[in-house]
Amino acid sequence: MQTLPFYIIITPRSLKYLKFAVWSLQVRKDMTVILVANGLDQTESTDLTLFAEQIGCDLINLPTKKVMSHGASLDYLLAQHSAPWFCFCDSDIISHDDDACDIYPASELKAISSCDAMFWDDSEVKGVLGRCNKWPDGSPNMASFFCVYETSTLKRVRAKYDIGFDNITYNQIHSTDLRQLLLGKGINEQSRKLDTGKALTAAMELEQVPFEHKNIASLLHVGGLSSWMLNGDRKLVHSAYHLTDEDLYQIAGADSWLFNLNSQREPEHAIFYLRRQQRLAAARYCFQLISHHVDHTPMPTHDLSDQDFIAKIGLIADAIGRYYQEFP
Repeated sequence: MQTLPFYIIITPRSLKYLKFAVWSLQVRKDMTVILVANGLDQTESTDLTLFAEQIGCDLINLPTKKVMSHGASLDYLLAQHSAPWFCFCDSDIISHDDDACDIYPASELKAISSCDAMFWDDSEVKGVLGRCNKWPDGSPNMASFFCVYETSTLKRVRAKYDIGFDNITYNQIHSTDLRQLLLGKGINEQSRKLDTGKALTAAMELEQVPFEHKNIASLLHVGGLSSWMLNGDRKLVHSAYHLTDEDLYQIAGADSWLFNLNSQREPEHAIFYLRRQQRLAAARYCFQLISHHVDHTPMPTHDLSDQDFIAKIGLIADAIGRYYQEFP
């Protein structure tokens, strides 16, 4: 089976914590990694070059000294891309089966997305955020974590509707037919911007291009790591952490580091704020698990009751251990 080339965009201050994840994808039989440097300084660029050589993958430098938006980066990469499939994924997705061959789309499909994050189920939260794989009306959408598109189809749809991967408002869409389709899905002038590729997904539906959001059993998306690394509370990012069921399943009170005042002001949106809380708690725990190996910070602990979640934590720990055994 042909290997699929996957672009993984690397932004400042993230590489040293995610090398293990990128390497776990590169050693798979059905994909190969293309690292994309986005706004790195000279030190980080050198580190990325050495890492690419170490794991045997290609490297592209975006033509920018500042960080380019995720959508604009994908649009640039697509314009230069000529292989049959255009693929990209987040840098915090790991593979736990080197021999798996379960990524390639079924023959009738022109696009797939996958890799919901490990600690939450967003099925009840529908909308326009990158993680949402359903529209507000419940109809299918594609998430933006892990995507495979047929290149020729993607370029045709993109050119016809003059839209790309960058965030876009309803009013910025020129096609009357596409706006009408979005209205039927619950998107209008008051909606927030459509996140990465959401307008493209709607355009593909309008063009009757078959796509699906699917589960790929050999992959695990940690989720939220970059946000926590870059935007988390500086006092907590490297401190010891004990993850509990309460952190994941109960709306946090005012005495918790997870407290969000809006969850009290908007009780009708409680499920949204609980999912947000779960992402934050899981990201802190998993980052601390990685940081323990990279920065020798305290190992996180937990007393979770869900054995499935505990098993996923084990997969992440195994992936970290394998990388540092290979590259001590």
